Amino acid sequence: PILFSGDRLEELYSDVPDQWYGILLFPNENLSVFENVEIKNATVGLQVGTLEYEGAARVKMHNVKIQHMSYAGILAIKSIIEATNTLIANCGFYGAALLLGGDYDFNHCTVANFYRYASRQTPSVVISNILVNSDGKYQYVYENDLIRANWRNSIIWGDQVNELSTGFSESKQFNFLLDHCLVRLADTIDVSDEAHFRNIITKFETEDSLLFVDEREYKFMPDTLSPAIDAGLREYANPVPFDLNDVSRLNDLAPDLGAYERKEKTAEEE
Repeated sequence: PILFSGDRLEELYSDVPDQWYGILLFPNENLSVFENVEIKNATVGLQVGTLEYEGAARVKMHNVKIQHMSYAGILAIKSIIEATNTLIANCGFYGAALLLGGDYDFNHCTVANFYRYASRQTPSVVISNILVNSDGKYQYVYENDLIRANWRNSIIWGDQVNELSTGFSESKQFNFLLDHCLVRLADTIDVSDEAHFRNIITKFETEDSLLFVDEREYKFMPDTLSPAIDAGLREYANPVPFDLNDVSRLNDLAPDLGAYERKEKTAEEE
């Protein structure tokens, strides 16, 4: 993979955030493509778009890992993002903050937020068609259409009771949909509206640690008893038949949720 990181290569610094700012993409008409890329140890892994400039930044991501950020994995401002096989893990505030509208499509992505360096109080994913900004004296509220924010065959999980937050202005479009996803939500969140939630899993019987192989070692493949196994829709997997480890999603009953497909060990591997 192509690696974006700080210049401390010692093992001691391998998961330390805030070693550099991150990548900033300004609005323009060109499509930026990140494929087979790892971004780590920054403040914001990928900032897509800005408040100050008109227009939208456009990004396509495939086979991407964004890990160990002190603020956010993806900070998107009125931008356009298409992401497949993307892992966002261990961020101090947000895994993905999708602000001031835009157009977003996340397919077979995993947000796994178990940040070690501070006590995180914010949800991993925020979806909003507004943005509030302050200059220290005045507070300004900006609004923009959210054309769509789709999460399909994906996982949004972490150590907070609620890992998803939505905020919107009724004067602008606000279209989001989570379809065939595993999402950690508070009991107070209503998921009965099929315009926004379809075939989602919010809780499961086993311990949280059994969702992934080992989140402490940053191994975010589904564990043996994970509810993510075979819970995806094949229609969504067909455009991305191989996972982040190049394992086929189409060789068993149904695709697993998230960026990784569980692969059973062979007798030789065991």
